[in-house]
Amino acid sequence: MKTIVISGACSGVGKTTLALDICRLIPGAQAVKIGHGRQKAGKTSAFYRIGTSFGVIKARHAGAEALVIESNTVLLELKPDLLIYLGGPEAKPSARLPAKTADIRSGARISARRLAGL
Repeated sequence: MKTIVISGACSGVGKTTLALDICRLIPGAQAVKIGHGRQKAGKTSAFYRIGTSFGVIKARHAGAEALVIESNTVLLELKPDLLIYLGGPEAKPSARLPAKTADIRSGARISARRLAGL
């Protein structure tokens, strides 16, 4: 199972929209959100509260070809196949790690070699 993590500086930068769009492009991909609170109405991502281990999430989505995970905190447990970081006006503390280590950052160029390796 491939893992793609979409992280972001803060709320409202387009993480969910990007996750769902990527799932439409990859056959068998499933979107997962790890966050505070509850799932928002009308969203088609599976929702898990922060603190749910990646092992539990992976087991519940064992049939997925790819997991597209919207989270900053999952990076404490997982080195994804691809990490996408969406910047924003005020980055929360959990965004420090993905901001430094992302494969793709919004507004930044990506090499053709990196794209070919995905």
